[in-house]
Amino acid sequence: MNELSLSLQGRTMTIFDASHKVSAFKRKIDYWAQCTTKGKFECFPIMQAFLEENDEQASTNIVNEIISTSNS
Repeated sequence: MNELSLSLQGRTMTIFDASHKVSAFKRKIDYWAQCTTKGKFECFPIMQAFLEENDEQASTNIVNEIISTSNS
């Protein structure tokens, strides 16, 4: 979110550029939710590494939070 916010700032940013960036970010969130629903976390490499190293599964709360974010 911080990266998106910073990229939307500046005098050279047009409404068209901003619209494209926000649309791309929305698609990225949808992709994250699809991956998470399937139990795949490659779009979250740090989380995936942690889960694998500790032989853990992502909690239902985390999965539901990621999925609900895409529905907002």
